Amino acid sequence: MKFLIIIITWIIILFPSLSLSQNIEIGGNISIANDNDNIESGIGINLYLDYPLNNLSKLRTSLGGYKTDSKKEILPEGTFTLIWINESFLIHKNFNVFDPFLGVGIGYYITDYVPSSENSFLIGLLVPDIIVHQEVENDIAMHIMGGFDIKVMSHIALNVEMKYIFLKPDFNRKMMKITPSYQIYTIKKELDLETFIYSFGITINF
Repeated sequence: MKFLIIIITWIIILFPSLSLSQNIEIGGNISIANDNDNIESGIGINLYLDYPLNNLSKLRTSLGGYKTDSKKEILPEGTFTLIWINESFLIHKNFNVFDPFLGVGIGYYITDYVPSSENSFLIGLLVPDIIVHQEVENDIAMHIMGGFDIKVMSHIALNVEMKYIFLKPDFNRKMMKITPSYQIYTIKKELDLETFIYSFGITINF
C-alpha cells in the first residue's frame, strides 16, 4: 500500500511536466541489488523519467524498490523493503544507436523492516530487557551510476545501468528495562546498506 501511494504521488508531481518538455523519455526496468553484510540480494522494479537539458546532459527522476531478507550482522532475521525516489544528473553522448551515460545524484530512501515473530520471541528470551520496537530510519543518500541505451526501434531502446548507493541509515531498537526500575531507552546503530544495483529494461522516447 505504501509503495502504491508513493507511485501515485510521483505521477501527480511529474505529470504536468510532460506537456512542458520535449523529447521526454520514460522507462522501466528490473533491478537486482547485491547483498551485503546486513541484507540479502533482492529483485525489484525501477521506473524513470528523463528531462533533456541539452544534447549532452539530462535529469532523471526515478522511483523503485525491492524486497529481501535481512541477515544477522546487525539486523535480526526478518524481511526488509527498500523504496527510493532519486534525482540524477546524467552526461551522455548519443552515437545514433548507442547512447552511453554517466551520472551522479541524490535520493530519499524509505525502509520497512519487519523482524520475524520467531526471532522476536527468541530475543525476548535471551535479552533481559524487553524489545518494544525495532526500525530502520528513512534516509537521504548519494549515488553514482552509469550505463547505456541501445536503440532497437525509432522510439524504443534497451536500457542497461549500474548504480552504487552510499546508504547508511540508523537502526533503532527501543528497549524497556523492568528491573531494578522501569525505564525506556533506545539503542542506535549505523546500518551499512551500501550496494550495487543492476537494472535491465526499456526506454521509450517521445
